[in-house]
Amino acid sequence: MMTLKEAVKKVRPLDEKAMEGAKQRWDSIAKPLHSLGELENMLTQIAGITGTPDVRVEKKAVVAMCADNGVVEEGVTQTGQEVTAIVAENFLAGTTTCCVMCRQCGAELFPVDVGMVTDTKVRTDLKVAYGTRNMTKEPAMTREQAIQGIEAAIAIGDDRLQQQSQGRGTEGKRIPGSCHR
Repeated sequence: MMTLKEAVKKVRPLDEKAMEGAKQRWDSIAKPLHSLGELENMLTQIAGITGTPDVRVEKKAVVAMCADNGVVEEGVTQTGQEVTAIVAENFLAGTTTCCVMCRQCGAELFPVDVGMVTDTKVRTDLKVAYGTRNMTKEPAMTREQAIQGIEAAIAIGDDRLQQQSQGRGTEGKRIPGSCHR
């Protein structure tokens, strides 16, 4: 698994030429300039990351990193931590609004437990802790836990890229947008 330090070393400057090409393309489309707001900015940034102004987002995924916050004991939410486990299980059943949106846009859904208080059937190998602590009383997590959470996200990205490059499916690890109704 790649560490945060290793991942930071791989970060390269954005390709300004590709970004300018993407911006010119969006500005040439029949619409008010910059009317798509943040969407245009994100697509321009993707062009800079990939090095091509021709942005294609054909393989899409949503990674739902599920966790519970200790501050819930302060009454700051409308529900308790037990709801996180229910929602995580509903991701697997394909019955959340996120699942509906994934089906509509052809995205795969990957729920991952990185800090739920209750264990469920979603992926748990990247769990950092059983919830965070109450941030009104003490730090919610240690620096090491925060880094571990970032590294969990890096691991998920690496896993997805490896699966795609090997042409392998991800049976048992994903919820295809089309398989649940």
